[in-house]
Amino acid sequence: MNSKMLFYILKRVLLALLTIWIVITVTFFVMHSIPGGPFASEKAISAEAQAALEAKYGLASRWANSM
Repeated sequence: MNSKMLFYILKRVLLALLTIWIVITVTFFVMHSIPGGPFASEKAISAEAQAALEAKYGLASRWANSM
């Protein structure tokens, strides 16, 4: 293959990796900025039960507090 083809393939691969990284980053920040949690549902549970579930699954502290 000639150098133009190799440059084109390299450019496409790097742009694909950049696009995937951007999508993952945006998704991460959007999912962490929305209110609520995985245990917020229609059926209300007590504060103690919710705190126990968050502690069990390691969700007791938000990511912003750990930075």
